[in-house]
Amino acid sequence: MCRQCPGEAARSLRRIAQGVCYDSAGMSRSARFAGLLVALVVGCGGPWDTVAVSDEGDLCFEQSGEFVTVTVRAPDCLSSTCTRDVDGSCDVRVEDTAIVLGSDIFWEERNGAHARCSDDCLRATAICSLGRLDPGSYAIVHGEDRFLMTVPVVEGCFE
Repeated sequence: MCRQCPGEAARSLRRIAQGVCYDSAGMSRSARFAGLLVALVVGCGGPWDTVAVSDEGDLCFEQSGEFVTVTVRAPDCLSSTCTRDVDGSCDVRVEDTAIVLGSDIFWEERNGAHARCSDDCLRATAICSLGRLDPGSYAIVHGEDRFLMTVPVVEGCFE
């Protein structure tokens, strides 16, 4: 590893961690390693930021028999190479012919000047069951948005 630290690798690594070994330029190997690690973590992709979207997005309804489910799609386009830990949840209150839908969708995205993200467009989602709905018209409330949906479900998505 370095000339001043002969011997087994474990001992050399321990000395590097303690800052004992120096290269020909006089820089400790541990300092060089720490600089490289910082460059890799920050310079080659940037930090991961948490993004949260509440009560926003497109709604898509699907019916199977008498049961209806809704998929909430977050409004943002996500890159598969710069997105991780996608999660979503929603809650539903059915009150006569009104359906109040709340949704929370979370993910982490890589940011920074050196983040290299693919151009694909993935959508984060949350899926909820509305349960069994009788045929008829329902007023859907999702955040600031209001829609009218008919069961049986004919029109699947609202933007």
